Amino acid sequence: MNNILIAQLDDVSSVHKNEYNEYEYYKKAIIPRGDAKQCTLSVYEIPPGKAAYPYHFHTKNEEVFYIISGSGLLKTQTGEKLVSSGDFMFFPACENGAHKLTNNSKTENLIYILILILKTIWKCHFILILVN
Repeated sequence: MNNILIAQLDDVSSVHKNEYNEYEYYKKAIIPRGDAKQCTLSVYEIPPGKAAYPYHFHTKNEEVFYIISGSGLLKTQTGEKLVSSGDFMFFPACENGAHKLTNNSKTENLIYILILILKTIWKCHFILILVN
C-alpha cells in the first residue's frame, strides 16, 4: 500500500471464525496482511466466554491491543489480569510476550483493535497446556 487509507469500520466486511468450542471471533481487517509493508490492523469482536486464539507468542512480530469496549481476562507468563475498555497492551516478540485474551463477560462482546507489527515471516508458537 502506497496510499493513505481512510476507512469506516461499518464499511469493512467481517469474517467469522468458530472452528473450536472455546475460540470464536468476528474480524474486520482494516489493513489486511499484504496491503501494508510493516503492519496489519484489525478489529476483533469476541463473544462472551470465548477467546480468539489459544495461549501463544510470536518470535518475530510484535502486537498491540487496544480495548474499545467490554472486558477480558488476559493470561500471560506472569499470571492473569483483568483488562477493560481503554486499556492498551503490548506483546513483545518473544516468550515473555505469550498471551491469551478471553472475554470474561456473560452478556457483552469484547471489542478490541489489534495492530500486528511485521518484522519478517510470520511465526507463532501455540503453547499446549495439558489438563488432567
